Amino acid sequence: MNNFIVKKIFDNIVKNIRMIVILGAIGMVIGTLYATLIYKPLYISTVKILVGDEHQVPYVIDLNTQNPLMRSSIGNNLIYTQMQVLKSAELSKKVWKNIKQKYKFETNDTKGEKFIQESVTIVNPTKTNIIEITAKWTKPEVAQDVASEYAKVYKKLNENRLKRQVLNNKIAISIQLDNAQDNLLKIRQSIKKFRESSLSVDLKAEAETMVTQLRDLENKYFEIISVAGGEASRINSITKRLGLSSDNAINSIALGHNANIIALQSKLERVEEELADLLSKYTELHPSVVSLRARADKIKLQINRQVKQTIGIGNSQPNIYISDPIRTNMIQSLALSESSYKSLKAQSESLKKTIKSLKNKQKRMPGKQLILANLMQEKNNWINIVDKLKNKFIEAKIRESKIISNISVIEYPQKAEHPVFPSRFQLILIFVLLGLMIGLVSSVIEYLIKNIYESPEELEHDLKIAHLGSIPWISPERYSEDNGLIISDDFVSVHSLSYQKIVSALNLKSFDNDRKIVSFTSTEPSKLRSGILVNIAYSLRKTGQSVILIDADFRTPTIHKEFGFMNSKFSLSALINKIVESKRTNANFDWRDLEYYIKRTDEVYDISILSNYDNIMNPNEYIHSREFKLLINKLSEMYDWVLLDLPPVSAVMDAVATGANSNGIVLISGINTTKNTLRKTVKQFNTYKVPILGVITREPDFKEVKISNEYLKQIISNVMPSSSNIVKQ
Repeated sequence: MNNFIVKKIFDNIVKNIRMIVILGAIGMVIGTLYATLIYKPLYISTVKILVGDEHQVPYVIDLNTQNPLMRSSIGNNLIYTQMQVLKSAELSKKVWKNIKQKYKFETNDTKGEKFIQESVTIVNPTKTNIIEITAKWTKPEVAQDVASEYAKVYKKLNENRLKRQVLNNKIAISIQLDNAQDNLLKIRQSIKKFRESSLSVDLKAEAETMVTQLRDLENKYFEIISVAGGEASRINSITKRLGLSSDNAINSIALGHNANIIALQSKLERVEEELADLLSKYTELHPSVVSLRARADKIKLQINRQVKQTIGIGNSQPNIYISDPIRTNMIQSLALSESSYKSLKAQSESLKKTIKSLKNKQKRMPGKQLILANLMQEKNNWINIVDKLKNKFIEAKIRESKIISNISVIEYPQKAEHPVFPSRFQLILIFVLLGLMIGLVSSVIEYLIKNIYESPEELEHDLKIAHLGSIPWISPERYSEDNGLIISDDFVSVHSLSYQKIVSALNLKSFDNDRKIVSFTSTEPSKLRSGILVNIAYSLRKTGQSVILIDADFRTPTIHKEFGFMNSKFSLSALINKIVESKRTNANFDWRDLEYYIKRTDEVYDISILSNYDNIMNPNEYIHSREFKLLINKLSEMYDWVLLDLPPVSAVMDAVATGANSNGIVLISGINTTKNTLRKTVKQFNTYKVPILGVITREPDFKEVKISNEYLKQIISNVMPSSSNIVKQ
């Protein structure tokens, strides 16, 4: 199926080859005119540049702010950025300015800049740092200069950009350096104020000293408490033995409350308290501690002297100035113990306060250490920032003095020797091919959308029925001649050969049938259907077989007109009525009366015809009657061929009903009969199981006509005498 369709498409293309060639020639003419008068070929020139890394080292800035000098990770595609720069309007504007000045172009700047952008293509080969700039122009030297100017302007623009970048970096570094130095000065002042407020230079050493001092003070406190406890026990023992309280005993010995001793005792207590305070801050070797301790010893010596002066007893062995030396010694010991106890007690209270104060300071020490540590860390950070910014400032100055572009040209543009595709010749060839393609496509589309069969093979392949032959149209002049109806009698004509072929096909199709009853109908109304049937009947008669032609079209009969039979009394409908009437009266129809109804043409043609004259609008009573079937069967016994002319099948069902009484149907298809009409007709007969013997086509088959004409030439050449024979005669 597919191979057949391809073959038919190819045949249709061959059939329309003249039209295809004409369209190709038209395409060549149009292409030549366009290529000569309008088209201007383009030349291209390409420059390749390499984009290197800029090797920029990130600059250090304030830790608490985002660094504006560091390259952001967003949009970090260097090649993509450079391609956007190359496509920018600023770059095309500079290039157009240089090209316009060099070639003296008169185009305004707006159109020129746009044209420059449209004529330049910028691409980046995959996974490379190369950018290719390709310029197209109608002149090769201009294309070369455009590509070269793009590289030159872009490189200069990149150098200026780097200079601006370095200058901006230097300014930014200078600002950041000033800010960093100010912050460093502020943090140093904060550290100084903190040390002054904390009365400390080194908190770590001070904390360690505080721990040692606290331990020594606590040991001394417990030692004083222990000694004071011993003195208290001694005082209690002496007072019990004397039977007096310690105050009364001292007062009695001192001759009634010695004011000097009391004053010295008070003074000693104050000195001991001051000594305890100093010991909480300084060591024993501190000058203030040593001085205060010497002062305390001096007061003790003064007290000893007062006691001696009062009671006559000193530090050496006592002088016996009183009568009771034992009590005197006891009272002297009591006074000394009492004095020592009070001194120790004052010292213990002072140490207790000092220890408590040291512990409070010790609790606050970690917080101070943390604050100081943070301040010191911040100071170190700012020192590092200042040092790095100083280095970067120097580096920026060096870069400013020697700017090197990261853009390098690795392939300079060359002047093109040949235009790019298409050249003028290629353009003409494209138009020619386009014209041929339009012709080919039109031919294919014509076949696909055309709804008629173009050859007998296609018809047989699609409908699965035989093609009995093709009958070419006869000219109106030939049809109007005397005896013009019979065209199959021509000795040498395409029409004669066509009818001979059809008759041969009918004989072969009906070879096994004793009674050859064939119905003829057209797929659509046709004025010349009856004429074809007459010629077929005449062709069959010439083979020596008897033929009767029945005009079974009750609606629009035409055969009687073709032969000039105008006696409507003896028509087919009248014959059927006569047979019906005979049966109604219980009499048999006398078949010898058929001679009144059957007309015979002249002796030349000798065709029997059963005409129809009346235009019956509803002929079903005749078509479906038993008498009609009986008549056809009777005629098949009398004649070798019974040919029935039926109305068009597309109009009414008469052909289907009548065709059921025959051996088969022959379809006559007109030149404009569509595929759908033929398919519908065949389906209609197949539905009612009416056999189709084949199809006769009215349109000329050019291939068959050509073959027939060649054959006719051979026949004529054999029949006509040669020139040599004429001479001999």
